Amino acid sequence: MSTRLTDLEPRWLSPNMFAFLCPHCRKVWLTCKNIPMGHQAQWTLFGKEFGPDFSLLIVGAKEDCSWNIQGTATADGTFPADLTVTPSIDASASGHWHGFITAGEVR
Repeated sequence: MSTRLTDLEPRWLSPNMFAFLCPHCRKVWLTCKNIPMGHQAQWTLFGKEFGPDFSLLIVGAKEDCSWNIQGTATADGTFPADLTVTPSIDASASGHWHGFITAGEVR
């Protein structure tokens, strides 16, 4: 059975970064961004979205890492159902998911 990204409560933290629940534990938020972004800039976004205890809830991305994020923009602000991210997202160093998001499917 496949998992859809939209089932993992994805949300934009900025125009360049989104977060979604880890497909394995569904307790910790993983992140994906399409530009290099320093830790302080990421922490500012995390604090605004998740509150002061964000460090217990989210796995940030390496500063110089970025992904190609493609999908159909939605006029109503909902998350694109057909999002594709390349290359893979690898949160395995923190004990979480490593995999692909292709056409909205998480595998």
